[in-house]
Amino acid sequence: KGYPRSTALIRYVVKWLHFWSDISWGGMWEKAGLHRLQPTKVSLKVLRRTVTEGGSEEWSRGPGKSRGMVKIEASYTLRAKGTWTAIPCRTVYQVAATGEMVLDNHCYYSPSLPPPARIGLELAVPGALNRLQWYGRGPYESYPDRLGVQVGQYSEAVEDTFVKYIVPQENGNKCETRWAALVGADGLGLLISNSAPGETFSLSAHHFKAIDLFNARHTKDVTLYKDVTVTIDHAHTA
Repeated sequence: KGYPRSTALIRYVVKWLHFWSDISWGGMWEKAGLHRLQPTKVSLKVLRRTVTEGGSEEWSRGPGKSRGMVKIEASYTLRAKGTWTAIPCRTVYQVAATGEMVLDNHCYYSPSLPPPARIGLELAVPGALNRLQWYGRGPYESYPDRLGVQVGQYSEAVEDTFVKYIVPQENGNKCETRWAALVGADGLGLLISNSAPGETFSLSAHHFKAIDLFNARHTKDVTLYKDVTVTIDHAHTA
């Protein structure tokens, strides 16, 4: 109050940095608990795509001829115990009888929190889907600050995407991906694409989770799982 805007901004930034103490990205993310967020206050609503007596289609829980599609709406808040971090989210899954699924995810990320390392989702698929195919940057790993690889169509065993740095860290990302597939020996599997025209995404597939890299000091300490952990990111800091 009473200060020029520039002075007030400087005071705000100083207070913000003092609150976080360790102003490295990793220090701020860890203090905010971003590496250990858990869903709380989860509520689910399941709807069917039905045809009414008048012939129109709608999402409902009531009777009606099914159109072979189900919508699951999940509302929840991501929290880290012992912190003030709270990220309200709403995720909607539309699942068709054909096996196709459309996912729509919305989260409110408070500007008081440190800039996130990545914005996306993580899922697990059976270990039998052990080959990654993609159309994007490759064949080596790529990040927003390391795009020195060509755009093309590539294929690689999931176990070979692990880049074994001396100190375990984020690795194996595929930038500017148009589509990706995880397939088994029979050629069947999971196809991932972006429904927004012209939009790309970052993707990685490993036999470990990001938290395992965070907890490991050496490559031998990284816990490997039979299942494949897939991360699909809208944005990535690199």
